[in-house]
Amino acid sequence: MEVSVGEAVVSTHFDDEVAICEFSGEMSSTKEQGYFASDTRFVSGYRLKLGGERPVLLNGAAAGHHSARFEFTNSPLIDGSGEVVPGQSLHLRLDRTVGKGVHEDYDIT
Repeated sequence: MEVSVGEAVVSTHFDDEVAICEFSGEMSSTKEQGYFASDTRFVSGYRLKLGGERPVLLNGAAAGHHSARFEFTNSPLIDGSGEVVPGQSLHLRLDRTVGKGVHEDYDIT
């Protein structure tokens, strides 16, 4: 007997709201991902960029049934004045909470 397992995703929920995303926090419009409430898909695509580039994922996971945390660092970047920002010199934390909408907090250090 073959057992089929669905795609590995981060899923958070509150009442009739659900957010389903990749471990990077991204949501793809071509997959069964996004933010849903009352059986309606309100967000179908989400992509985070830092200095025009996708940040390097360190870790991403649900932190409870209604929240998730995603940790990133940077690849080498060029800032607004043309200076090089060395890779792994920034830390970006994204905290996402579902409940009466989606709320996100970003911390960059």
